Amino acid sequence: MKKRNEKEIVCSLFLCYIFPAKKTTTMKTLLLILFFSAYSLTTFAQAKIEIVEGNSIDVGNVYKGEKISRKYTVRNIGKDTLVITNVAASCGCTAALISEKVIAPDSVGYLQTTFDSHNFDGKVTKAITITSNDPVTPSLQFHFSVNIIQDIELNPKQFYFKDMKIGVPSTNTVKVKNSGEKPVQILSWHCDDKNITVIIPEKELAPGEEAEMIATYTPTQAGFVTQSMDLVTSGEHQKNVNVRFYGNVVEK
Repeated sequence: MKKRNEKEIVCSLFLCYIFPAKKTTTMKTLLLILFFSAYSLTTFAQAKIEIVEGNSIDVGNVYKGEKISRKYTVRNIGKDTLVITNVAASCGCTAALISEKVIAPDSVGYLQTTFDSHNFDGKVTKAITITSNDPVTPSLQFHFSVNIIQDIELNPKQFYFKDMKIGVPSTNTVKVKNSGEKPVQILSWHCDDKNITVIIPEKELAPGEEAEMIATYTPTQAGFVTQSMDLVTSGEHQKNVNVRFYGNVVEK
């Protein structure tokens, strides 16, 4: 004989109560009591997800370019087994992995997150969605915030070469500022594109001091240029600073 689950039993009791076959008031009362008892069992025997640290976390300050990893505790505070079917981050800068996809009542798993700060400045908030069989919160939104800081700031943040001509050098300047608390110096630069040359500040920059960095690009073909270079610094926190440069090249 096929074993009936709790939901089928609840439905049967409810139908018996609504469509009685000459049942007495006592029997109808008993059926009603059984119905609500069975309903309570099915209602409270549910999985319920909880992130112990909270659904919104402020990580604090992170230096630009750092990759930060954090681990958060995912607890099943329900009475039924929690089944996690998907974990998705809001963008490619964030990776999210769950240690356990099936979590028993009053047991835990761990959400491992990694955030790459290379392309961000200032306050940033990212979201991770955890999909499970929790009937109340089937898609739990977990948010974490970071404040991206840097010892070296560029103004503007990249080099832009406008309307360059093939074979004709084009020059652009950005200001480099030491926003840290200790002196810092740009030691060298590197770029795979051999059409660019860069003059970096020669002296060490005191906290709050700024200097000019000059880049010259000599294009060899028409089209749009998008590249990046790396600055090597003496900074304690940012040993390498990535700088983008863009430009369009027209015919002679």
